Amino acid sequence: MHRRTAQRMGSAFFACVRLLLAVWWRLCLGLPGCRAAFESSPMTKRTQAIKRIYSGRGIELYRGDCLQAMEQMKRRGVEFDAVMTDPPYSSGGLHLSSRQKCTNEKYRQTGHKIEMKAFLGDNMDQRSYRLWAMTWLGTAAELLKPGGLVCLFTDWRQLPTMTDILQGAGLNWCGIVPWDKKNTRPRIGGFNQRCEFIVWGTKGTRPRVGPSLPGAYQMSPVSTQRRVHFAEKPVELMKQLLRAVSESGGESVLDPFAGGATTLVAARELGLRAVGIEKSEAIAEDARQRLKAKPEKISA
Repeated sequence: MHRRTAQRMGSAFFACVRLLLAVWWRLCLGLPGCRAAFESSPMTKRTQAIKRIYSGRGIELYRGDCLQAMEQMKRRGVEFDAVMTDPPYSSGGLHLSSRQKCTNEKYRQTGHKIEMKAFLGDNMDQRSYRLWAMTWLGTAAELLKPGGLVCLFTDWRQLPTMTDILQGAGLNWCGIVPWDKKNTRPRIGGFNQRCEFIVWGTKGTRPRVGPSLPGAYQMSPVSTQRRVHFAEKPVELMKQLLRAVSESGGESVLDPFAGGATTLVAARELGLRAVGIEKSEAIAEDARQRLKAKPEKISA
């Protein structure tokens, strides 16, 4: 009884925090210059209509802003067993000037000449990123069933921030799962950064059913020549993470930042229903083409 009371108080507290943040954000937009900067941002333009561009075998892909799309889903009463996504990190540099570079410039490895499509939302300052992420994750949390699972990719720079964001969205933070990419560029005089991280949590208490999965994964990234998206994750890695859904009685997953549709491909191979949202028209089209391809041609 005391535990349930504490959980209700915690949920109410975080709801108040999100409300205060929303009020603060609206006040900021009233300041000279703030509204124009906000409305000109590629992550906050609301002129693009939400459009379903792929549907088949339990998989749906929408092109448009994820906040708008999720609000529409809320009105329709849609619910998911899990939210599993790889949002923009807004990282890739020690200073703001470095983080604001184009993603092609920030993340291209030395000697690689393949030009990938730049993705949106990767050049915010820390306060903007925290507020933006808490907003979309709070909305996604409302689409989760009780006990639902959340898995969010991030890097070492944003790891502390992302754990705060997950809790600020009213979710229970349960842990961190490292993804060891096996190799990376050397860092002379220090330690190389060969890991990305999955911050995971739940909406309330998660039923104790299903497998006990590894606390870390070691897997090479998708080769640059085979990538559909600059930050693409291996399909096999996503399938391993999605076992927490498919082997626990879950049926559906939401990816608000679908990118190259890796989460959707992995979900399809496991027999799960999945919905993905991608704002970039060019990247959304690449994802659509990938989903239309034969399964044996899209596994990575």
